[in-house]
Amino acid sequence: MRTWGAEPDWVELEVTESAIMAEPLRAAEMLERLHAGGIRLAIDDFGTGYSSLAYLRKLPVSELKIDKSFVLPLASSEEDVAVVRAVLEMAHALGLQVVAEGVEDQRIWDLLSSLGCDTAQGYYMSRPLPGPELLKWLGESPWGTGALPTAALPSQCRGAPEPITGLTSAGPMPSSEAAPRESI
Repeated sequence: MRTWGAEPDWVELEVTESAIMAEPLRAAEMLERLHAGGIRLAIDDFGTGYSSLAYLRKLPVSELKIDKSFVLPLASSEEDVAVVRAVLEMAHALGLQVVAEGVEDQRIWDLLSSLGCDTAQGYYMSRPLPGPELLKWLGESPWGTGALPTAALPSQCRGAPEPITGLTSAGPMPSSEAAPRESI
C-alpha cells in the first residue's frame, strides 16, 4: 500500500472459502489482523467449500461473493435460486453485503435484483479491460462512475496493454427506482 499510496480502506482482500476452512483458526487470526489494519475483507467463491456458519459469523468480513457455479444456472434451476436466496437472506441477517459472481446476461441480472442481491460481477457489465480502456468505459458505460482522471490509476497501469489484475466488473444491483451503475 505504501508503494501505491493507498489507504487501507481502499483495499478489499478476497479470501476463498476453501482457504479459510483449510485452517480456520489461523485464517481467523490473520483476517482479524488485516481487518484491524483497516483492510476490508470478502469471502470469495462462497458455496464451494464447507463453511462452518459458526466461523462465518465470527469472521471480520463485510462481503460474501456467491460462486458463479450457483449464479450461471439461475435462469433454469429452481434449486440454485433457492440456494442463492438462502445465502442472501443469511448474509443480510449477518450484516454482510453480497456479490453474485458470473452474471453474464440481463435475465440473471434481473433475477438477482429481484432476490435482493447487492452487487453483480461478470461479463454482462464488462470483460477485464486495460487501464486506458477502463477509463473510457467508466465514463461511457451505464454502470460507469463518470470519467476518471488518468492520474487516478497507478502509473504502471496508465498505458498498460494487458488487463489490470484485480479490477473486475462489479456493480450494485439496482433498486426498483435506481438505474444500474458500476463501481470498480
